[in-house]
Amino acid sequence: MLPTLTQAAATPRTTPALSPSESHFGYGISFRGLSHNWCYQCYDSPQRASNTGLLFHSAHFLGDKASCKQFCLWRDSKFNTWASTVVNYRQTIDLCTQVFINGVHVALSDTSSTRGIYSKRKRRCCRVMAVSTNEPAALSSEKSNVAILWFKKDLRLDDHLGSSSCAAYQALLPVYIFDPYLLRGWSYSMLENLVEAVAELKLALQGVGSDLIIRCGNIKAELAALAEEVHARIIIAEAEIDYEWQEAVSSLQEYLKDVENGPSNVSVQTWTMPLYECKEKGTPAYYKEFQKMQCRIKPPLAVPMSFPPLVEVADRGCIPSASEVEIYIQSFLENNIWHRKLKDLQSASAEALLSTMSEIPSDKVVPGAISIMGTLEAYLRFLEPTWRKDWKQIYERVSEAEYEGPRGGSFRRLFGNSLTLGTISGRRIYYEAFEYEKARNGGWASPFGFGTFTAIAAAKYVESSEWYRLLAASTKEDGEKRGSHVRIWSWRGSLIHYTMSGEHGSPVVLVHGFGAFWEHYRDNIQNLAKEGYRVWALTLIGFGRSEKPDVPYTELLWAELIRDFIVEVVGEPATLVGNSIGGYMVSIVAGLWPQIVLSLILLNSAGAILPHDSTCTYLKPKQRTAITWATSQFSLLYLRSSVSQLLKKYYPVNPSKADKWLISEILRASHDPGAEYVMESFFCLKKPFPINWFLNRFQGKVFAIQGSRDPLSNGTERKQLFESYCPNVVFQSVNAGHCPHDEVPDEINKMILKWLQQIDSQQAGRTPPLQPVQSVQSA
Repeated sequence: MLPTLTQAAATPRTTPALSPSESHFGYGISFRGLSHNWCYQCYDSPQRASNTGLLFHSAHFLGDKASCKQFCLWRDSKFNTWASTVVNYRQTIDLCTQVFINGVHVALSDTSSTRGIYSKRKRRCCRVMAVSTNEPAALSSEKSNVAILWFKKDLRLDDHLGSSSCAAYQALLPVYIFDPYLLRGWSYSMLENLVEAVAELKLALQGVGSDLIIRCGNIKAELAALAEEVHARIIIAEAEIDYEWQEAVSSLQEYLKDVENGPSNVSVQTWTMPLYECKEKGTPAYYKEFQKMQCRIKPPLAVPMSFPPLVEVADRGCIPSASEVEIYIQSFLENNIWHRKLKDLQSASAEALLSTMSEIPSDKVVPGAISIMGTLEAYLRFLEPTWRKDWKQIYERVSEAEYEGPRGGSFRRLFGNSLTLGTISGRRIYYEAFEYEKARNGGWASPFGFGTFTAIAAAKYVESSEWYRLLAASTKEDGEKRGSHVRIWSWRGSLIHYTMSGEHGSPVVLVHGFGAFWEHYRDNIQNLAKEGYRVWALTLIGFGRSEKPDVPYTELLWAELIRDFIVEVVGEPATLVGNSIGGYMVSIVAGLWPQIVLSLILLNSAGAILPHDSTCTYLKPKQRTAITWATSQFSLLYLRSSVSQLLKKYYPVNPSKADKWLISEILRASHDPGAEYVMESFFCLKKPFPINWFLNRFQGKVFAIQGSRDPLSNGTERKQLFESYCPNVVFQSVNAGHCPHDEVPDEINKMILKWLQQIDSQQAGRTPPLQPVQSVQSA
């Protein structure tokens, strides 16, 4: 076997930081000679050739010191490829047969260009068709001849480390599995996108001499059966951050270890494709500290030019339609009567229920019009005139999205689903945006950053998403050390943090107030779980460590998030507990979708109580303006400077609970990318519906707990209004401020437990929840 970079190379020298697309590279290239195997290591000493725009790397062959020869590698900016040539070669050196980028195999392609690795004996050139900066080492083959490449939400070959590492195997089996449990929360339009993406991936694999094996069923059973059929010992898959998919991979690993009469010694090896190349270990909690690290952005890997031979299987399978997938999911969950009822609630948005407006446009990219790379090119060139009909469709979508939403919001509308399915990588998007800006500036990168709003939106989205992915990974790791089990849920392409405690009992969902996060219930979660309840606490989008995308934040957006959380994560109706604005959000959920709410517990709930609620009409938020932006910036500065004083006012009975940890977490979140969008959205909201409008449409029981010393509302007046206009509300006062659950947790826990016990006595014969991840046969 040819030596890899780590086996035959010394540590390369460091160099000054370059621009994102010109970062120095470490390559290992093996040559087959007459009597020796040769390995090449780049010493990372870039030199720019004058008047050429090419980046040169000097290096040497390793092996016989007496026969070391010079080697040169450069980037061809016109074709976005990398070419290399032997400056002083020996006649004994044969055609370059293997290329490794930091241990990851990369295929070569023949070219008629004079730029390439020239072999005097073969009279032909080869060009390195990939770009990489210090990618992780190749996945170990453990001397196995057959590997399974498992595609999940990485439905592409471009910038795909898993496919690039497969050349180390003699045979390969690419696989995609339609698992009904993991797809149960997907909308029909998203299933359509999925089917299209799988079909495109299959065509791409056929283009490199391989194919995609299709299966429908439980991933554990299907992958175990395929591994046994082809005698594979390795399953290659992308690492996951989403809790359900992460559990699916972990469950597969455990299943392969314990399976009886099945494959033995089969391991799952995961890979990641980080956007940044950071020398420092760990991710700081503050975004500004992360920016100070000045991590280089890695350019993408190109599509491998060839794949190992496809392993023959008895049945390659066929791609089902979106309707067939939906029917299959329904049949899998037919024993769960809640699933169909809850799923139907997601068909209409909150905005549509409160008004006569039409549904919000789908995020689906223009079907069949243009490839994802063509869509990206058209999007970046939106400000340029075009005569292409397919580009005009994209332009219309961009114009529509920019008119309806925030500046740059069209990127999320066009590419949100593609990024969720992994049909394009964030690194590719950033690289193409950078190259486009360079082309606009005559081949030079502007020192002032990106110049067009499309490139700015693309770059910001990619950088922001990567930051929240890194933050989620570090938060999970830190939480495990402290005994706090942090989970990640992907909602509409954004990462949402939550936790769950308890294995039995009726479900309870805790929702925080403005500026807070799920940890604000630090003294309530475990206490309720110990008393026999399953407790979920989540951080709403735009708050805490959850993602903060550039979207219009409204009370209806947060209500839909809570609704989808109950449907997709909890899986059955639950008692909702909300503090401050969180109490208003859960009231909206109870009023619009009462089927998923057992009861409500309001802790100093926000929301006005008006006597004439039947005359309410829904008003869409205002468009952002320079005034709203300036006001939001001033408000953020004020809140950051006065958060300590404000919290002490909110905790009049027990000010020690407004501790340094709580203050630092609120300040930390205010510096996250996108935090300004949340603040600005509050200044764009129109007059919301009164809370009694929603409570009166909820037929269940409501328990309102009010801190008598709340500086934001009058407890006595609040009690009178609830008693006058909300007949289904039970009101109780407590000696506390605005956050009684955190200020006097013992007292609040007793009140909540007493209420839950009363609700339990009325819920005899409750329908069982969704099943956990398990095999189709046992389900």
